[in-house]
Amino acid sequence: MKDVIFEIMSTEKVIEQERTELENKLKQIKSENLETLKNREQELQQELSNELKAYEDKKQKLLDDCMKESQRWKQEKSTQLAKSFEANEESVVDTLLKEVETIYGHF
Repeated sequence: MKDVIFEIMSTEKVIEQERTELENKLKQIKSENLETLKNREQELQQELSNELKAYEDKKQKLLDDCMKESQRWKQEKSTQLAKSFEANEESVVDTLLKEVETIYGHF
């Protein structure tokens, strides 16, 4: 009988040790998973930040290109008007009125 009681007590100790080991292993796995999750979250935030910066840079470049094109167009039109004024003996007002009429139609 003593042997059976001793065997039961010994088995309970082994079970308790195994339970403790499993709990510790579970805590370790949870900790590792949390660390992995935090690292992945930081990676994703960095990727998103990089993509946002690339988008903003591209948007700014497009705006700059549009501004340059607009400036080029204004300069081209100014040059055309200046040449038109030089080539024509008509008055500046008459030339401007003709330009306005071609754009907006007759008043």
